[in-house]
Amino acid sequence: MNDHAGGSSRRPVGRGRAIVVVLVTAGVVFAVAAPAWVRAVGSTALVAHVPVAISGTRASTAVGAASLVLLAAAGALSLVGRAGRWVVAVVVIAAGVLVAASALAVIVDPVPVATASVAEQTGAGALSGPVRLTVFPYLTAAVGVVVVAVGVFVVRVSGTWATSARHDVAAAVVPDDDHSAWDALTRGDDPT
Repeated sequence: MNDHAGGSSRRPVGRGRAIVVVLVTAGVVFAVAAPAWVRAVGSTALVAHVPVAISGTRASTAVGAASLVLLAAAGALSLVGRAGRWVVAVVVIAAGVLVAASALAVIVDPVPVATASVAEQTGAGALSGPVRLTVFPYLTAAVGVVVVAVGVFVVRVSGTWATSARHDVAAAVVPDDDHSAWDALTRGDDPT
């Protein structure tokens, strides 16, 4: 009988695929944070209208930081054991919440970001035109939700991963006496 007809048998998602998903997510977060999020117009004593484009990494430094945290989380997934997977998943979920919240903060009130950037580029903090948002803060908020889903995905699929002494400190057996320690060294195990 064919198991594929009912769709009941699925191959579990391996650790490597989960790491790739987290890495891709980190890249997507950075990709939506790099372009201009806010466009504003300022003025100087010599120029009446100075256009200013503010990237997402400048509008919200937290989004760029979350991208780096996701890169670190992908690396950590390759090293941690069962308990560590939960910690990494929580970190991924927290990064997603941070990305979405940071983007929403800019969407709700882009004027402070625009005023600070105009002041930095022109020397005067006065805006001489409307503040406009691009599509990227909205995309970033959506990507933040996707990052949260990736964290939940890591929780769900990591339960099927095999554990080993390399990934779980709890699996390591510490010898009770000196004789056992020497025996462990003879076998090539580190008793410490």
